[in-house]
Amino acid sequence: SGAPGARLPGSKCLPLSAVISPSGELKTAEAIREVLRESGYDPAKPTYTMCNGGTQAALLRSALEKAVVKWSLFNGSLREVSKRKPLLISATGDE
Repeated sequence: SGAPGARLPGSKCLPLSAVISPSGELKTAEAIREVLRESGYDPAKPTYTMCNGGTQAALLRSALEKAVVKWSLFNGSLREVSKRKPLLISATGDE
């Protein structure tokens, strides 16, 4: 793809597994909010879900809805970004 990594500048990484309970269901709304706090989530900033192909981002949307977090799903995924503007993607999200 030519992209040097898998993160966008300023992004936070929140694996879907962080919001799933051991029984395979979404964690409670409060537990999801705690995971968000621990990941550096800032409710004052826009929240977008994105992943490599779109499936996990869509599933994370369900967790954000349960936690009553305003969000948007970036439908194009990192695949689209890597085709349109690969240098926007970095290894850490800090660049």
